[in-house]
This record gives sequence, C-alpha cells and structure tokens, in this order.
Amino acid sequence: MDLESKQATVEAKAVDDAEGIVQAVVSVTNIVDNVNDIIVPGAYAETLEKRVPKGVWSHDTTVPVAKTISAEELNPGDERLPEHLKEQDAGGVLVKMKFNLNTTRGRDAYEDIKFFGGEQEWSIGYSVPEGGSEMKGDSG
Repeated sequence: MDLESKQATVEAKAVDDAEGIVQAVVSVTNIVDNVNDIIVPGAYAETLEKRVPKGVWSHDTTVPVAKTISAEELNPGDERLPEHLKEQDAGGVLVKMKFNLNTTRGRDAYEDIKFFGGEQEWSIGYSVPEGGSEMKGDSG
C-alpha cells in the first residue's frame, strides 16, 4: 500500500529554544481538507497507541529532523486547540517534538518553524486500510 500525504495549515509554536522543542497540530480532523476529504475524530486513536509519529523532512524518512516527545489526538472543542480550529468544530493531532539542534537540518527546520509561524503547512503520511474509507455524495 502506497503512503499518501495530507497538508494542514496550523500554528506551530516553539516552546523551548534551548532544547529545540516545538508543539504543533500536525493533522486536522472533522473538517473538509484541501482534497475534499474529512478525517473523522478518533481516526488516530489506534495508531497512536501503537507508535509515535516521526519528524522527517518533506516525507523523506531518511532525513529525520525531530523526535516525538508526545502525540495525542484532540477531539473537537478541546481547549488546547488553536482558536480557529475550535471555531470550525475541528479536532487534531497535537504533537510535541524535539528538534536535533546538533545538526544543520534540525536547526534549520526549527528556525523555519519560528520564522514562518502560522504561515507554514504540516503534513502527515498515511495509508488507509482496506475498507477504512467511504465515498459520500457525487463529489467524494
């Protein structure tokens, strides 16, 4: 099964410059995304119990930039969500990660997050298991 990707524009914030720690909602649930899909709340529960996401550059798993400290799916209305997501009744996956500031790629990625703030996009790699999706209506 091929790995696909989805992008979401959300805020990411640096929470500790000395340690290179960032917190970001890396995937959004319960709203129509840029390819007319909706990830339903709860979709990540089983996966996040089994493994944590990896911080890689441009979906290249051979270029790690951060390790995950924590990852949790937030349901719509959760107070930890950015205000614009709460207003849309969206949920999301909140990830706290530590960038490797001892490498050029880790420092560059961390500094880009600080510089671009809410103008950046985060994306996830995923695969949908057989029977794990459904089409609704004529448009998808």
